[in-house]
Amino acid sequence: MKKIITFFLSLLFIFTLILPATVSAEEEDVVSISEKGEAIYEKSYESMIQRTDERGYAPTSIMPGSSYAGMFVRDSSIQLMSHIINGDLDYAKRILNFMIGAHLAVNDGLLPEEDAHRVYHVLRAYTDDYIGNNYLNNINLYEAFNNEEYNTDNQPALIMLGGETVGRQEMLSHNIDEITAVDILISKVGNPEGQLVANLYKGEGENARKMQTKYLDLSTLESGWVTLKFNQPICYDLNMLAESFYLEISAPDAVPGSIIWHGSTQEQGWQTSIINEYGSQQITGEAAFNARVSNLAPLSTYHQVDGNYMFVNSWALYVQKAPLTEEHQTFINETYEFIRRCTNFYLDNYFDNDYNLLNNPNLEHSRQGYYLDTYDLITNVYASEALHKMIPIAEDMGDAVSAEKWQSFLDLINKGIEDNLITDYEIKDEQGNPKTVKIYGELIYKTFAANSKYDGKFTVGFSWVNLSPIGCDWYYMDDEIMENTYTAYKQAVQVGQSTPYTNALFDYAYTVDGTEYHYNALTFVVNIDPESDPTKVSGISVISKGFAWELMWCMKQHDYERVREMENFAATNNVSGYYPESWWGGVSTSDVANQEHANWLIVGFSTIKFQNDVYKNICFERDDATGILPTDKLYKQGSKFVLPKCDLEKSGYTFAGWSYKDNLYSPGTEFIVEDEDMTFTAVFNKNAEEDPKTENNKRKTVLALIIGGGVLIGAAVIVAVAVGIKKRKKSESKGSAE
Repeated sequence: MKKIITFFLSLLFIFTLILPATVSAEEEDVVSISEKGEAIYEKSYESMIQRTDERGYAPTSIMPGSSYAGMFVRDSSIQLMSHIINGDLDYAKRILNFMIGAHLAVNDGLLPEEDAHRVYHVLRAYTDDYIGNNYLNNINLYEAFNNEEYNTDNQPALIMLGGETVGRQEMLSHNIDEITAVDILISKVGNPEGQLVANLYKGEGENARKMQTKYLDLSTLESGWVTLKFNQPICYDLNMLAESFYLEISAPDAVPGSIIWHGSTQEQGWQTSIINEYGSQQITGEAAFNARVSNLAPLSTYHQVDGNYMFVNSWALYVQKAPLTEEHQTFINETYEFIRRCTNFYLDNYFDNDYNLLNNPNLEHSRQGYYLDTYDLITNVYASEALHKMIPIAEDMGDAVSAEKWQSFLDLINKGIEDNLITDYEIKDEQGNPKTVKIYGELIYKTFAANSKYDGKFTVGFSWVNLSPIGCDWYYMDDEIMENTYTAYKQAVQVGQSTPYTNALFDYAYTVDGTEYHYNALTFVVNIDPESDPTKVSGISVISKGFAWELMWCMKQHDYERVREMENFAATNNVSGYYPESWWGGVSTSDVANQEHANWLIVGFSTIKFQNDVYKNICFERDDATGILPTDKLYKQGSKFVLPKCDLEKSGYTFAGWSYKDNLYSPGTEFIVEDEDMTFTAVFNKNAEEDPKTENNKRKTVLALIIGGGVLIGAAVIVAVAVGIKKRKKSESKGSAE
């Protein structure tokens, strides 16, 4: 198992995989992003951050009038990749938290059982439904907002905040497992400084669980209704339905009495109290609140198998790169079960044993005006790559059953691609002579709604689908076949189409500062054989994800001339300043800052931007202990990482620390990533026998307590022995295996 993980993590993530970790002196700085290109990269990436709200909802389109409403899970999965590449793991976690929580929330008794184990095509923006208030009965929030009668002047000053005083108000309980926002009615006296601090709890006393803390700057806070939005998990880890929620408000840096929480002297059954230096005091009345909960629902429940495995793949990438902090690692452990179900759902229900391929009943293809029911390349390479990543994760989780199952499906899918989606095709060599080679094809129609005679027909393509193994950096990709595919793509001629463009390469002519440029762009309008490929042509366009995948391939192949040509085109033909969904006809663009396509361009240009970054493996060994081992990670050389806690166990032994280079370190120790891989081994000290009759045993017990407590006396000697034993065992094991 560890060999699998080591092999997997020895590959560098996306851009580092595409480029060698080290480059020769002649290859250094052979290509770079221009100043204009850098500005577009930064502006496009910033749009991804700005569109992502506190809970992790990130819509596909931010352009007014766009037809793309909602959060497309496939698209958000690519945004996850760009955050991971740029090192923003907290943003990645936020989006994952929303997507996983949203799917579990809408699955909670609202949808058929068969839909309870997958991600949906599109989620709509969540809406905050008002579930209860205590400042006025039978009047909704908007009426209260718009009626002058219900303002701070007419609501009594119930709780005076500032200094050590904390106001505490009980809120809803009856079968409510989450509150996502609370409106409170407050006012200021003078110009108080500091922050308003709001803590949301579920339960009280020993059972109280803090959901989140919000901070608001008092200098910018206006008197009136203030909305506190809480970025708590949607519901996948909440199981306290019977407990009430409690909201605590304070302003510790403000002058006492300078913040007023208004309310009513009448009571409706909620508990209200003030906590100060004298303790907790119940007061008559209730502080005004209006609690809200998000109402989630999918916009589209189409089965998009490619999107499902893009999501699984991105979660696995997050696992690979997430910091070894308790927050991130706990999140990974809590969400694994849902990801496991997502990984299994389509294997169990949409796998075809004749083709050894997954069926995608709703493939969105750029040439189509409808969804295709196919066995296609992009779905199956993403499934293969996701399974490849999930197998070692399952092993680390102690889930040997899933690991074995996924390995079996992985072998079948790879064989299915080799047997059914790779075909012979004739290209021309450098001298113009015909040459038959193997290439990756697009798809096989399972069913074709317009004409059943196409059912089961294979189509070569070409489109971005042919380049999809590059996009996911498919571990099983044959570089020679991919190069043949790319060459065939460039040489492919349209047959029987009523268009003056007879080649897959479309000449974009454009002028910048008086200089004319020509860019031979790959288009998606190529039909090799209209009889067996009944797709319709919808225009001449360069789809940005296909552009990004070509760029990534050219970087890997060191075709820097083509890379510079592509960089110039993307940087100079972009009046919006954002990466677009596509370039149409001349140099016009569609849906700029589109979540899927702009993020693919971010990923693509990252192969240039971060081409000289070097990553090292941070690995962990269990020795003879059992339990969950920390996942091996890739860290950028020179960056920091923190040693994780140890969840391993060894009967009759106490964990002493992590050993590295014959030294022992406690969890929480901070390291700088060195210029070589770093391996940490769990060290356990044998517990002393509990025999108080002898002084010798007493000394052993004391020594064991000292070492187990982290003082680490004599650690170097103990570690040296442990490491020596471990090395001998590994050598013996290797010898027997060979």
